[in-house]
Amino acid sequence: MQTRRLSLSDDSGDLADLHGRCFTPGWSAVDFDTYLSRETDDVIGLYTGDILAGLMVMRTVADQSDVLTVCIDKKFRKKGAGRILLTAGETAIAARGADIIFLDVAEDNAAAIRLYRSAGYVQHGRRSGYYRRPGARIGALLFQKRLPRAA
Repeated sequence: MQTRRLSLSDDSGDLADLHGRCFTPGWSAVDFDTYLSRETDDVIGLYTGDILAGLMVMRTVADQSDVLTVCIDKKFRKKGAGRILLTAGETAIAARGADIIFLDVAEDNAAAIRLYRSAGYVQHGRRSGYYRRPGARIGALLFQKRLPRAA
């Protein structure tokens, strides 16, 4: 699997399709075009051959970055895809000069929580009822990680 930073020349419809398979509601192609066009945002695709296996969207302002979304196609889960994307994202934001990264995750997403903790993310808060699901609201766990400063 390989990662690359995506641009407006990439198919935002493919990104929206994957996101919609991972989240309800998913983001639209127009949403992805917006992220792809923002100077502050990094949209990273994870590919196996020509197949989009995952994506990550991050926003960096000054020395701080927020993970806006991460999703992995079900066929590629439990194969290290999340860690590959996370590492690529951390590299991208470090190149921008950021030294801290924030993210939130649904408290019922045990696999993602394990990944973030194993990658050095530390929980620093919780938001009750943050995520809307059909017929329910799910809390979010807030995580952060300090990155080493570039020399």
